[in-house]
Amino acid sequence: MTDYRWETASGGRIPDGAIPHGYDDDGSPLWVCRAWLHGGLHPGKVRPGLGMAGIAWGGEEVGIPGEYEVLMDRGIWGIADGGDVPGDAYPAGHEHHGITLYVARAAIDGNNLQIGKVREEFRAANIGYGNEEHTVRAYEVLLRPNAPIFVSLKGSAPAAYEPQDLTDMVPQSFTPMRPTLPAEPLSPATRLTPTSSVPVQTTVAPVTVDGNRITVTVTVELGDRRDQ
Repeated sequence: MTDYRWETASGGRIPDGAIPHGYDDDGSPLWVCRAWLHGGLHPGKVRPGLGMAGIAWGGEEVGIPGEYEVLMDRGIWGIADGGDVPGDAYPAGHEHHGITLYVARAAIDGNNLQIGKVREEFRAANIGYGNEEHTVRAYEVLLRPNAPIFVSLKGSAPAAYEPQDLTDMVPQSFTPMRPTLPAEPLSPATRLTPTSSVPVQTTVAPVTVDGNRITVTVTVELGDRRDQ
């Protein structure tokens, strides 16, 4: 997929099949949207209970009861802060003078994940919540659908990866913090202690990606024991 799909809606309606990317304090899902406001195309949020799209602008959360576009697809999100925008961020809109706007999301005053916008000049993400525009220093940014995915296993990850590269990122020794002994006692020479470090053989299964979830299965073999 080289671009995300957007579908037009209005009045708080959500097109069939659209994937939510946030949630309110009560757990209600929130969808990414974008709408025209003061000559610009601004990212924001929408859910049926709002009856409209919500866009952060001018210190307020502005309601758009008319037409807006809803992001239909699952997204890839990257972590950023202080107005930073990853190089592979998805350009979802623009100001009236043409500066690009990107979709951002972050928690605001509670157990939620609100959706707003960011550009470098903001030095933060601007997110509408509670009828106000909030500035949030740490946030996530929607990336392009074909952006590389980063994985770190207690070490430095490469800039991008293929599944077979993950084997090199798995540590070649294992230090158990709370060793679990097998049914048969280990001999003194092989017994594990909280400070033991023993060589291991590791196998990394192919990586699977489902929306925002990355699954990496690592099999660790210690002699005739196997942990996964």
